Amino acid sequence: MKLSEWPRRMMLPLRALEDSLFPPTCWVTGRPVRREDRGLSPQVRRRLEQFIAAPFCRRCGATLGPWASPAGCQRCAQRRLGVGEMIRAGPLQEPLGRLIRRLKFQRLWAVGPLLAEQVYTAMRYHGAAPVDVWVPVPLHWRRRWRRGFNQAEEIAAALGRLSQRPMAAGALVRRRGTAPQTATVSRTARLANLQGAFIARIDPRLAGRQVWLVDDVCTTGATLHAAAAALKALPGPYRPASINAAVVAVTDSTPIPGGETF
Repeated sequence: MKLSEWPRRMMLPLRALEDSLFPPTCWVTGRPVRREDRGLSPQVRRRLEQFIAAPFCRRCGATLGPWASPAGCQRCAQRRLGVGEMIRAGPLQEPLGRLIRRLKFQRLWAVGPLLAEQVYTAMRYHGAAPVDVWVPVPLHWRRRWRRGFNQAEEIAAALGRLSQRPMAAGALVRRRGTAPQTATVSRTARLANLQGAFIARIDPRLAGRQVWLVDDVCTTGATLHAAAAALKALPGPYRPASINAAVVAVTDSTPIPGGETF
């Protein structure tokens, strides 16, 4: 046996003891899983793979159904996001919805890299445009202080590690506190709620680069639209060459075949 293998061999009994005392469970179903399952049962991972493989509109992220046309979907004709391309890991359905809630409200930090992995896999699977820099959609400082973190920043940081591209967390600032977007129903109201909420700082990392905004959920697209507008308002020499968006989930009622109950 090689000397370098001894530490790994010595850890095996300790891990076996830990698993017997604190058996790992699936983050979605709560059922027992193996350590190598990394927090998700094979059933849940299969469903996430179905989400990634499902076709969707590259302009607004909506699932493409029988009503789709070669020019795009009917939904994005009424919903301009202000970005050139949208990539999503799936619709805001289970198990993605539950995973987002585990990160956002239960602070299960290990879910952030997992969600980033789903987004990055979707980008590679669907042949997304290149990335130079990731820009997380920011929270207002009061909301961040109450929550303790920004879930979009957690996901963007993990995307940076996966892609070996930098994250520019301070490039976009939420300068005005707004009512929660869930408190407004129509897209018009959401756009009005976010009017002037973001400001972009001059950052050489963005100048002439291919920027990807990162967020956890896209509902009407008003937040992405306002964030992209702030980046486009930068002085010419500091403006990004392109602005795209990568989100974990898009609010979408179109069912994806192969659904299971979790």
